[in-house]
Amino acid sequence: MKTVVQRIAGVALTCLLTWLMVSKLGFLVRPVSTDEVYSQVETLHSLPRDSVEVMIYGSSHAFRGISAMELYDRYGIGAYNYGWHWLKINTVHLFLKDSLEVQTPRLVLIEAGLANNVVQDTDITAEIYFSRYLHNGAARAAFLKQCFGNDPERYLSFYMPLCAFHDNWSTLEEQSFRKLEKGTFLRKNMGFFASDDVTEIRIPDYHTFRQRDFSEAAREELLGIIETCHEKGIQVIFFTVPWQEDYEYGDAMKTIAKGNGCDYFDFFELAEETGLDGKTDFSDTGHLNTSGAVKVADYLGRYISCHYELTDMRTIEDNLWEQAKEME
Repeated sequence: MKTVVQRIAGVALTCLLTWLMVSKLGFLVRPVSTDEVYSQVETLHSLPRDSVEVMIYGSSHAFRGISAMELYDRYGIGAYNYGWHWLKINTVHLFLKDSLEVQTPRLVLIEAGLANNVVQDTDITAEIYFSRYLHNGAARAAFLKQCFGNDPERYLSFYMPLCAFHDNWSTLEEQSFRKLEKGTFLRKNMGFFASDDVTEIRIPDYHTFRQRDFSEAAREELLGIIETCHEKGIQVIFFTVPWQEDYEYGDAMKTIAKGNGCDYFDFFELAEETGLDGKTDFSDTGHLNTSGAVKVADYLGRYISCHYELTDMRTIEDNLWEQAKEME
């Protein structure tokens, strides 16, 4: 009997050690480009519960396209920019649900540049991999099912990164060995990616854009986002920031917004009114720099302050945004 128990214990110990080894090795070969999103997610979750009144979501067009600190400095709006690189519209919905675990904003701003893009593939690249960092398990599970279907091998690769990324052994770098930690960069800017880079671009003429309707999958995600917000009494503003490509969903976005009690601002159309300048306000052909993001924040902040009842956070001593200014 003792021998049987010892064997079972030995097998269990071997399995445990093997799992730990595979997990550790999987961490080493992870795509380190996803490490920063861990910082974005954990930075938001480190803030006091229900401390942010305005949340911003979207892809890098949002992450780099609207300055949360400018909203505070100019209008006293307490905002956090929860955008990130590569986020398609269903991943934006995932980030929204995740943030609602810890924040109950009065208003959300959703950048719609990739509103017609829905992740429906089985490619374990950064976007799918970094969803493991999100806290809302039910939303994450639904997202993974959409990506992987019922293919057990893809799920195995997701939960055991060593299977998916073993080829990265030949490209390990110093960052591969570092423990994931929150940084101060995002906290200082309340989630916004600040950049002083300048690339001269041509802001395209929106009058020439061919207009398309959303796919059924994209429409369902947009309506789902609106429903998620309205169920919690959260108001929604959609917006689109310009880049050096045509945006073909402006009319479709206007229709969805108007039909569901939301505001929509297309900054391709509002570029001149906003003061966006292709010579000074872009960090590259796809993104605004800080100068451009401040102009977008000023335009939206002016509208929000006139049409929505929010707390002027500047009247609250030692608030999160003042704390951010003191960070090094």
